[in-house]
Amino acid sequence: MTKNADPQDVEIGKRIRQYRNFRDRTQTWLGNKLSPKKSQQGVHHIETGVSGIKARDLVLVSECLDVDVDYLLYGDRTQDGVSGKRVKKVE
Repeated sequence: MTKNADPQDVEIGKRIRQYRNFRDRTQTWLGNKLSPKKSQQGVHHIETGVSGIKARDLVLVSECLDVDVDYLLYGDRTQDGVSGKRVKKVE
C-alpha cells in the first residue's frame, strides 16, 4: 500500500486496474474517458490509491469498463471477508 493512502482508495484502485487490464485498456485511454480528462499519471494515482476517485468519475469508469459501481466500491460481496468462504446468495 502507498504511504498515507486511504485503504479504501487502494482497494477501489486495485479493482479499477483489474477491470481495465481485463478489458485490455490503457491508463491513457481511461483517463481520456473521465471528466475532466486525467493523464496517465492521474489514472495511475487513482489505481494505486494515492488519489481518491470522485463519484462521477467512478460512474464513468464503471460504464467504460462495463463493471458495476458496487463491485468497484465493495468488491465481491459473495465472500464473507474473513474466511474467504463463499456466502450463499438469497434468491
